[in-house]
Amino acid sequence: MSGGVAKEFGMLDCCLGDSVSDASCQVTVIRSFSSAKIKGRVSPPIERRFTTDLSVQPMRIHNRELMMLPEGMRNQERVKAYGVEELKTVETSECRIPDRFIYDGKTYQVEKVGNWQPIGGYYYYEALRLSSTANIVSGRARMR
Repeated sequence: MSGGVAKEFGMLDCCLGDSVSDASCQVTVIRSFSSAKIKGRVSPPIERRFTTDLSVQPMRIHNRELMMLPEGMRNQERVKAYGVEELKTVETSECRIPDRFIYDGKTYQVEKVGNWQPIGGYYYYEALRLSSTANIVSGRARMR
């Protein structure tokens, strides 16, 4: 909407990123950096934790996004989220370990990121819930 039309109707210019931050909650993001060999021993991955605001929504069976997944992946608990902070997936992370975030006491691994900054001022994410016994191996969640 142009600035003149917005002022005529008494509306303020804003981007969708503002709307995302209004409906979001604070989550803890866990960014892991790959392990390295030090004196012949493999060190554990280094983790950095920070907080950011995300608007998290469940992906239910009737969602189009969920139906587009391969059939074997549809029964896993997934969420979609929107935020202004860029989170990393296996493909975008230099260390090949995707970001994880803690929401409502559950840990989710970021599997897909859509950069909607140019059109809306935010990022779109799809994330998979990890079980309490899940291992992060080569950037993929392995369930026991």
